Formats: sequence, structure tokens, C-alpha cells
Amino acid sequence: MSEHLNDQERLESLNRWWKKYGNFVVVAVLAAAVAIAVWRFWDNRQEAKFTAASSYYQVLLNDISQNKTADAISQANFLVENFSGTAYADMAALFLAQNDVNQNNLSAAQQQLQSILDESSTGSIHAIASLRLARVDLALQQPQQALNVLSSIPAGYEVSYNVLRGDAYAEMQQYKQANASYESALNAVQPGDKPLQDMIYMRISNIPATN
Repeated sequence: MSEHLNDQERLESLNRWWKKYGNFVVVAVLAAAVAIAVWRFWDNRQEAKFTAASSYYQVLLNDISQNKTADAISQANFLVENFSGTAYADMAALFLAQNDVNQNNLSAAQQQLQSILDESSTGSIHAIASLRLARVDLALQQPQQALNVLSSIPAGYEVSYNVLRGDAYAEMQQYKQANASYESALNAVQPGDKPLQDMIYMRISNIPATN
């Protein structure tokens, strides 16, 4: 009899709890289900976007290999406009910037490369875009802008970044800073890479003597 009463009490207690909190439980379960559905939808959509971008980028590479420049430019623009946020769009933008440089349209290249830096989340692409933008800045006689771009040196790019920093300082006639940058680049060169060492030594030798 006592066990029956205990079961009855537990049932009544559960009913009271459900009346009080049942609506909240239902809402919480529904919210969790919606969140999971949204996440799965977004994940599937991103995967589909990445797969499509990969296919379009392969078309771009084929156009480039066949010297179909006009088709390649059109394909690259399509990638940039429709698949922003993917590495494929960033690489397409790098191609467009290089084409602008080849056409001596440096201002357009500058804008294209800056857009990559503003949107790219991929470390290696960001580093490459920074190097190319700094070179364009120097070609446009904007050494301070080049230094701003190269203010943070990513691992693995110490030589290239410091050489360009040295070039920028030399153009600004800040020769001590130029020499220091070239020396940093020299220290980062792999042992035995004599051509690269010689190139840096040549830059150092071209710096006017400073007190």
C-alpha cells in the first residue's frame, strides 16, 4: 500500500512539475531542433559552395594553361563575385591582380590585392597578397604604404618581407633601417642559398655609407 502511495505521489509531483515547466521544456527542445537543422543546412550549403568554387577554379586553371586570357579573366571575376570568402575566390583575385600588373594597371592591381587582405582568412594567401601589394606600392612610389602592409611578418616569409622592407626604407632614404632589414633577411636565408645571399649582399652594398 505504501509503495502504491509513493508511486502516486511521484506521479502527482511529476504532473505538477510538467504543468509548471512543460512549456519551457517544449520550447527548449524545439529551439535545439531548429538550431541543429539550421547548422546542418548551413554546413551543407557551405560544402556545396566550396565544391562549386573548386570546379569553377579548375576551369580558370584550364583557361590559363591554354592562354585563354579573356576567358580566364571572366572566370576569375565570376569566382570573386560569387564565391567570396573561399580560398578559390582569393586565388582568382591574385590572378586578376597579376594580370593588372602585366597590363601596367598598377592602381587596379593595388585595389584587387587590398581587397584580398580585407577579406582573406587564409594565412598563406594573405601573406602572398601582402608581398605582391607591397611590390605594387613600391612601383607606385608609395614606400610608407608598403611598410604598413609589411608591418607584421608571418613565419616562413622572413626573407621576402625583410627584403621588401629594406627596399622601402632605402627608397625613403632611411638607410640604417634599410640595412637592418636586409641583415634580418640575410639571417633568415637557408644555409647554402648563395644566389639569394648574393642578391641581399648586393642591396646592402648599394646603401650609402651612414655614420
